Amino acid sequence: MKRPLLIAMSLFACAGCGPPASSTPQPTAIATATPPEEPTDTAEPTDVATPTLTPTDVVEPTETGVPTRAPRPLNVTFTDLHYECRKTCTQQGRPPHENRWSYRYLQVLMVVENRSPVLTVPENWEPSRWIVTDGERDWDETYFGRWAYEGHDAPIPPALEPGARVEWTFNAIHLSSGAWVRAVEYVDPWGNLYRQELPKPSEGQFNWSDCGEPRDGSC
Repeated sequence: MKRPLLIAMSLFACAGCGPPASSTPQPTAIATATPPEEPTDTAEPTDVATPTLTPTDVVEPTETGVPTRAPRPLNVTFTDLHYECRKTCTQQGRPPHENRWSYRYLQVLMVVENRSPVLTVPENWEPSRWIVTDGERDWDETYFGRWAYEGHDAPIPPALEPGARVEWTFNAIHLSSGAWVRAVEYVDPWGNLYRQELPKPSEGQFNWSDCGEPRDGSC
């Protein structure tokens, strides 16, 4: 199978990224560039850091003076989960630029619908963090990956005008052996938190499988 170039925009720079299964929808965007449909066999990601944001609640006063939470302006969902084996060292895209072992990665389709009549989401939005677990402990990953053609920068998600709906594919690449993504979060420009819990995959579910040896690597 041909493999695409994976640009790890906030996880790391790597070589040999596995492609998504053919059954996994590739990201499409309304009135913008669409990430590649078919993978090529030369996948090399480049990274860009994603900051971890602190969510806040938007509140509005009522006539009685008691604040209430305003409706969140966006509808955000994460669908089409797809795990792939990786088993290679990759380099982080921000200081300290450490090489880290990546046993597998998770690909998701992030769907954002702007329900606000007046607010616009700036371009280049992405997940704020992945909550990863091995069943005993949880930890955060704030890097992400996007697909791109070799030798080109990855297309960025466009701005969302009122009423716009856009889908884009992102990857949580630094998953160790036995770890999966338990939840994914996005914090919008106005401080609203959107969180979606993800199920623990069973054998064959979301393309999950035992990737075999080596389960850990020295980078």
